Amino acid sequence: MRRFVLVLISLACPSMAQKVIFSSGPCYEMCSRTVDKGYTIDLTRPGHVEVLDRDGLRLFQTLVMSPTGRPVSGISGGAIDTDGTVAVGAVWDVERGYAGGVMLYDRSGRQMRTIRTGRFMPQQVTFDPNHYLWVYGWQRDADDWVLEDRQDYPLLRRFSKDGTEEGKLLTRRRFPGWSGGVNLLRAAKDRIGLLVAPGSGEGESQWIEVDFDGKIIGNWPVGKTWFGDVAYTESGRLYTREWDAKTSRHRLEVFDRESGKWLPLMELDDNPEHEINYGNLVGTDGDRIVFSAAHDKLIWMQVK
Repeated sequence: MRRFVLVLISLACPSMAQKVIFSSGPCYEMCSRTVDKGYTIDLTRPGHVEVLDRDGLRLFQTLVMSPTGRPVSGISGGAIDTDGTVAVGAVWDVERGYAGGVMLYDRSGRQMRTIRTGRFMPQQVTFDPNHYLWVYGWQRDADDWVLEDRQDYPLLRRFSKDGTEEGKLLTRRRFPGWSGGVNLLRAAKDRIGLLVAPGSGEGESQWIEVDFDGKIIGNWPVGKTWFGDVAYTESGRLYTREWDAKTSRHRLEVFDRESGKWLPLMELDDNPEHEINYGNLVGTDGDRIVFSAAHDKLIWMQVK
């Protein structure tokens, strides 16, 4: 059983309340970490998954297996539903090249289902409040599987828990950004949010929101080019950390859709020598945002 510590801290701002837990350990180059609905999901290439609950206790750790009975060749995107179902996007070798799909696990790590997506390669996954699984990805060309499909195709797909595809949405030609640059896909209470990096690696990232029918609600340049360090809450608020050169500290900011600007909220102590320090934003738990911290810890913060 994994250790955990709960720390309550009085801050200058009374609307903030925190807890701290130990994570599963360092998550470096071959690992990606996300906190979804308070659960920590670590994906380690090429195919290991570890899931911790809100107290830092391990629910399961597993090697993702393909329908062929062999380990998958890659995984990307992890999410958990309110009923404990965990989804992980995967790619595996087949005779003609590669096939894609999404693996569904229960809280014990038992693989419940494989949703096969064929030429469609999942990159990001999320569950909406109605328990639908949303999958963002790209599609291989029918004649040359090394290339992206030369025909128009849906980038966003919606599935029921039994694996039935119930929507193909947001076609590549309609997508207002670089289709290969979606670094975050998360559901709020009434919409889906996507963080899209610029195609050239330079310029502004974009924040795109669509409703549950796939209609674009809004598209905002967010002036960022980072891979992560952003969190999208259940109520639909988008947060990030920003370096303040004047104070030589990071500050927490929230995105204001009306003005299209990031608004500062508070300074953050990121000194790793301090007991409480704020690293990258790694996810959310309802309307609480979660930071990484030194010494393999995670910090919850309630923000109003």
